[in-house]
Amino acid sequence: MNFQIIKGHQNQLKYLSRLKESGTIPHALLFSGQQGIGKRLIADIFAASVFCKENGSPCGNCHTCVNIKAGSYPDFLVLEKDDKGKIPVGSSDRTQPGSVRWMIDRLTRSSINGRYIVIVDGVETISESGQNALLKTVEEPGSDTHVILIAESKSGILPTIVSRCIEINFNPLPVSYIKDIVLER
Repeated sequence: MNFQIIKGHQNQLKYLSRLKESGTIPHALLFSGQQGIGKRLIADIFAASVFCKENGSPCGNCHTCVNIKAGSYPDFLVLEKDDKGKIPVGSSDRTQPGSVRWMIDRLTRSSINGRYIVIVDGVETISESGQNALLKTVEEPGSDTHVILIAESKSGILPTIVSRCIEINFNPLPVSYIKDIVLER
């Protein structure tokens, strides 16, 4: 898997590479660690590598990779915090794009390429009722559906959700990596 732009997190990257290569990607992963540490970047690259068919995936150049980066790949869903700093729940009769109920509705339909990958960036910001709605998807996703939950801390996540995930903890980067990143930018 092509993680060349990532600094640090070598154990986590090796683990994700083994999951992909062995075809044993769990239905739910929880990436936890402080904000700005690279969890989302790694989740995006991991998702792209699963969909990309080129050698050394993700290649970053094929139609699939370009669409994933642009946010227009139909089988790659992302939930992010809104202007209020929360991931919206939505309602059962009105599923606003980017809400938990929108995602649940989308996952009831067949994927175009045979697999869904969902990233929920900021899962701990979802209300308790929203997390309860999300729980069924985490417990029993459709076949070939993989959910990556991203959180700064699992303390704001329902224990029933945490217990159904494989947790990958991201630790702070060593100062030498941070210096390299700053110098490159």
